[in-house]
Amino acid sequence: QNNLNLDFLSPNSENSYTLSIFNALGQIVLNKTIEAHKGLNQLQIDVQELNQGAYVIQLANASKSYRRSFIKQ
Repeated sequence: QNNLNLDFLSPNSENSYTLSIFNALGQIVLNKTIEAHKGLNQLQIDVQELNQGAYVIQLANASKSYRRSFIKQ
């Protein structure tokens, strides 16, 4: 699968997030800024260029950071 679907709630309108994907060595392999709106935000992230393996995705704003792992097959 070449797309990663990410759904998240943003408590504030016009909130800026940094989305990062780290490989198993802790190196950043993707880094982008996301402009979110208040409420449910749905992103589709193209991970076609990533090699197979385990990754960690991080979504962070000025006050909070969220991390989840995923496996690219």
